[in-house]
Amino acid sequence: MLQFFSFLLILFLPISLAADPIEFRISSVEVAINEPLIIEAISKTGSIPKPVRIQFELGSVIAIYSGIQTETKIINFKATSSTILKFTILQSQPGIYTIPPIQVEENGQIYQIPEQKFTVTKKQYQPPSNLLNRFFSGNESQLADDAISETSYVKFHTSKSQIYLGEPVIGYFVFYNKKIRKPFFERNPNESISFPYFTSTLLSGVKINYPEQVDINLNGQIERYFTNPYNREIFALTPIKVGRFHIGKTKFDFTNSQRIHFYTHTIESSPKAIEVLPLPSPAPKSFSGEVGEYEMLIHFPKEAILEGNPWKFNIEIQGLGFCNQFKDPLLLSLPKNFPGKLQSLSVNKNQKFTEIAEQEYGFRCTANFEYSLFLKSNSSSFPFEISFFNPKNGNFQIIKKEFPALTLKRNPNLSKESKQEIIDYSKERSISNLHYSIFIFSFLTTLCFGYFFWKKFKTGRFQKQNEYLLRIQNIAGQKTGILLEKILLDRGFSQEEAKFWVALRKKYVGEKFTNIFSILEPREKELLSKYIEGDLK
Repeated sequence: MLQFFSFLLILFLPISLAADPIEFRISSVEVAINEPLIIEAISKTGSIPKPVRIQFELGSVIAIYSGIQTETKIINFKATSSTILKFTILQSQPGIYTIPPIQVEENGQIYQIPEQKFTVTKKQYQPPSNLLNRFFSGNESQLADDAISETSYVKFHTSKSQIYLGEPVIGYFVFYNKKIRKPFFERNPNESISFPYFTSTLLSGVKINYPEQVDINLNGQIERYFTNPYNREIFALTPIKVGRFHIGKTKFDFTNSQRIHFYTHTIESSPKAIEVLPLPSPAPKSFSGEVGEYEMLIHFPKEAILEGNPWKFNIEIQGLGFCNQFKDPLLLSLPKNFPGKLQSLSVNKNQKFTEIAEQEYGFRCTANFEYSLFLKSNSSSFPFEISFFNPKNGNFQIIKKEFPALTLKRNPNLSKESKQEIIDYSKERSISNLHYSIFIFSFLTTLCFGYFFWKKFKTGRFQKQNEYLLRIQNIAGQKTGILLEKILLDRGFSQEEAKFWVALRKKYVGEKFTNIFSILEPREKELLSKYIEGDLK
């Protein structure tokens, strides 16, 4: 009985053949005549694998490369991504066969599937629907017209249809079909997505829950459609201009099955109309462009402030939104006669996509400002504030806080020599204590790179550099994150180079790549020059 149970497990569960770092998996060890056998080569390293050849043969068995896809799984709130290469075998004669030696290349290494046998029974494969029967009988045009053109479409959805300038929304695609419950579909990698006057960020590890079937009114007639959200690409979109726009126009390729990729059809998505409203005027002086709902907290240590010792504390802003536009609230309000040196140690901002209310999704964010204070004498209290626009009530909100009066305690361990070395910061703003160093560094940097630009221009490289940066900008547009990396890989750039541009887009927000060279750090310029040299060869 135990042996019989083990046989059932082998028969009906997909078989995983481990290879490091490529894992090979077959859909079954037993198929009927002409039933597709699917072999998957799975990589979880983040690199993009590729087949060594399109077709592999072993005797009468032929494995044909049939496509690539990415997959994201969320287990215990941890997201993992993998890239899957798919191969298909169709066998018309019963018997026991061996899978051809399928080979996959990743990072210059070749990985081959371990030897694996499969059985073709004497049963005839019965496709799951009449659509597949028509496909295998050669009526592709009828399949395309009946099953695709007339019964399928893709729509772009957003979490809101009317928003304020600077207010982030969630955008995603949904595939609708009257007859096919689970089609295989993906966005055409050669087509960009139209997001006019919106910045876009591709979210990872996010899934949209959508009803499996919906009723849609088309031309006065209600039809029931199957739905499939496109969870591979979900976007955070932020408007940068007031007006009415249509966003989310692109093209999708799909087939009538998740397992067969011989025939695809292209559909153009229906964009979403969205209205962007202006913010009221005038705005508070402390307003820096943030939209959402926030609160501000001050965290002071319990320790006393000792003469000559740094006293560290932090201010935290948290709430619903992005927190990206908040500027340092304390340094901007510091009195000129403040008796000490206040220095910003770090600024950390992060966002998390989450369910903020029942069936309502958005972002929770935090902005943490950490400070170090050297106090010379007792200080008086002073006010400071932040302001933001609240889209729920349509008004600006100001949060005011009072920085408390501080008392300096004598430090018995501080020597007279150390006291003499304490600098008088009473007339200094902490933001200006490095001006001289920054000026010297900027002057030397300008001289060095002025010479570099002159030399590039003299040798003709300056023009080549501009051409390279223009090509990158035309490909990238306003894309960020995973979306930017993906399109650069699709256009033939190396993974190292694609990650380089993703990092620059994240660091220099709002800057076009055509204007970015002059503001790069020396190490970044060195890497960019290397990529330009490689592009010229």
